[in-house]
Amino acid sequence: MNAQDTRPFDVLKISAKITPDFESKSITGDFFGYITINEPTNQVYLDARIDEIWDIEIGYGGKAELTDDKIIFTADFPTNRTIIVQFKYAVKTRQALYFFDDQLWTQGQGKYTSYWLPSMDDMTDKIEFDISVIVDPDLTVISNGDLIEDRPLENGLVRWKFNMYQEMSSYLVMIAVGPYKNQDIESRSHVTIDNYYLPVDSSRVEPTYRYTKEIFDFLEEKIGVSYPWPNYKQVPVRDFIVV
Repeated sequence: MNAQDTRPFDVLKISAKITPDFESKSITGDFFGYITINEPTNQVYLDARIDEIWDIEIGYGGKAELTDDKIIFTADFPTNRTIIVQFKYAVKTRQALYFFDDQLWTQGQGKYTSYWLPSMDDMTDKIEFDISVIVDPDLTVISNGDLIEDRPLENGLVRWKFNMYQEMSSYLVMIAVGPYKNQDIESRSHVTIDNYYLPVDSSRVEPTYRYTKEIFDFLEEKIGVSYPWPNYKQVPVRDFIVV
């Protein structure tokens, strides 16, 4: 049975605008969650191991409480309606969120995404995640889905905005930030493959990604299932942690 079937609510979509601070090794986020109330309840929650939340808007006279591992929303929620919860939050670097000089990357494998993005830790739960990241103009942002905007802002920073379209488990959500360059290739089935690299490693691009297309094409043919996502991305990060 899916996790959605055992709770009176279902988190449909999470949109977040993330602003990293490399000096303090922290992020602030603007969070929007779309939650359907399937059965009568006065309480819904998100898994969250973050430091603080503020500017909370729930509707229906709702209140929010931040615990050690959750944000609990309480209100007289209407059944068979989709509600929006929104708030700002902050979290300093910890498990699943790593800063190294001018690089930032996340590692949600398992149940760790809630350490930097409020979500649902249950790996059977599926949510659409649309992520935006605001950074300096000399940095590149990589995240899930299609890049639909990389727009300069009035403050000199750049907003990178990604749309995922499909639902997925929260542990698959990621961001990586750094002074990356990109090599685009295409699979036999016309899936865009993005191979990222740091300029200092430009001589290693060809041997590192030499067989990527062949492996991708082989796996699609071998298992007989088309790759389900809009694109495939690979990015090297410093001191990656295997969990």
